[in-house]
Amino acid sequence: TYAFSHAALLGFAPAASLSTLGFEYLDARARLQDGAWAKVLARDGTVIDARPDLYDLSFVMLAMAWRYRLTRDSQPLSRLHETFDFI
Repeated sequence: TYAFSHAALLGFAPAASLSTLGFEYLDARARLQDGAWAKVLARDGTVIDARPDLYDLSFVMLAMAWRYRLTRDSQPLSRLHETFDFI
């Protein structure tokens, strides 16, 4: 999500839709109700390991910040704040 959001901002137009796919997948599959994100998903998107990892969460926050920068949509910004609050 971060890489595609950044690429779209740099002018690579196809990256915007890929950023959307990444965000929607993460939000639907990896986001936990307490503001954390699952550590490991199976290929089908089911959670294998729900234990949050601070290192991983920092990259989720990076991705959400760049997604917000690209779209100005409040949802990724809200996810970033939820993650920060969890930490």
